[in-house]
Amino acid sequence: TLGDVWDFPYMWRLNEKYLFKWLAYYNVDSEPINPNYLRELASCCQIASTSHYGKEKMLELDPSLDVDVVYHGHDPNIFRPSNLQESQRKIIDHTEKGSFVKVDCENKFVVFMDSQNSYRKNYPKAIEAFAKFAEDKNDVMLLIAADPKHQPDSFDLQYSLNNFHHVPSSKVKIVSTSIPNGAWLPDTLMAHLYNIANVYLSSARAEGFGLSVLQAYATKTIPIVPDYASYRELVNDKTGFKIKIAAYDMSFMKTKAAIMDVDDCVQKLNLMYHDYKNGGELAKKMGEAGAKVAAENTWINSANAMLASILKCTKKDKVVVHPQN
Repeated sequence: TLGDVWDFPYMWRLNEKYLFKWLAYYNVDSEPINPNYLRELASCCQIASTSHYGKEKMLELDPSLDVDVVYHGHDPNIFRPSNLQESQRKIIDHTEKGSFVKVDCENKFVVFMDSQNSYRKNYPKAIEAFAKFAEDKNDVMLLIAADPKHQPDSFDLQYSLNNFHHVPSSKVKIVSTSIPNGAWLPDTLMAHLYNIANVYLSSARAEGFGLSVLQAYATKTIPIVPDYASYRELVNDKTGFKIKIAAYDMSFMKTKAAIMDVDDCVQKLNLMYHDYKNGGELAKKMGEAGAKVAAENTWINSANAMLASILKCTKKDKVVVHPQN
């Protein structure tokens, strides 16, 4: 099974009835794990976690659990540096009718966000940071790749930009990740957006892995992310920046949800902006370090790690847990 711990509350009953071997690939994005989920965890023959952070939190719940770590991976044939010249930095976007247009980003410092528009990703906090960063600059752009309309707990991004944080339309572009006829934005175009960007910005309250960080590394784009959960192991001071946490609130799953420090985020955006204006030596150095991390975490690496976990599971005796009332 693939999902969050709480996605499979019925599996322990099926496992007890039909006596199959169960490998659970779990994503843990915040802490602590509710002890009520120990029944599901203990019913697995083998557990794989998307991060060392997730493994650590599961073992805090029960040290006897057998947990492997299997990172997600990126496709290096798609996510790779394209070494765009300034004149080639154009956003490819689609219209309501399905045709594609280009938006010019030449000679602009581009802050890119790529995620679902959801409570967990917390777009308004990133927009607040960008608004403060951009208020005295005319050569910056916020590029958002998201579906602005169809997320179950989504924010009204356009309202937040126009009426709440007052970001001028000339400084922002939303590229919808869903396009006409029910399709999704092609990976090749997503990789192009990463290559246009100078930095990748996340304001997520919680994160179980952060594939976008790997995609940023693969295109030599510098990640700026909250200092929480799995981001802590993916980003270091040689490859990107971790934003201080200002506070925590309670998530829907009763875990700690991090709220990034807006001023610290602005400080890090300004650092990379000034580097961009002065030749980009820091970005080049960080980009090379990030590319090495990306090279070690492709989908082939993920597949091999998952295969090892599957083989381990097949060799184990069946585990049956009889939960107490």
